Amino acid sequence: MERVWGKSAEIQADPTSLLAIIARKPRIWGESPIRNDFPDTVRPLLDRMDGHVRANLLDDIRVVAAECGFAATVKAVETVIDAGRTIDRAAIATCARRVLEGKGSSGGQNLKHYDKYMEGRA
Repeated sequence: MERVWGKSAEIQADPTSLLAIIARKPRIWGESPIRNDFPDTVRPLLDRMDGHVRANLLDDIRVVAAECGFAATVKAVETVIDAGRTIDRAAIATCARRVLEGKGSSGGQNLKHYDKYMEGRA
């Protein structure tokens, strides 16, 4: 973590270090110091989840964050939710890797040049 010089209101903590604890004790999610580190689309979903399901998702986030980092992983979860896909470890990991590559969740292909064939302009 980056060092804070002087006085700072921000708490320096690695959010991934708390994920394992919250996954083991899912009822502490509501008072978790990292709850606000999740985007507005992810936080309400975690709030509504059953304790066991929340624990499984937080464990998936922890495992992927160990490889891809917390910020990319949380962005990936948000992207998977927005796309309406099933939220599982494989989807999160794949999307997090794409976020790290800078490609987002959509493919890097530009298929617009094929439009002329579909419209009969070949």
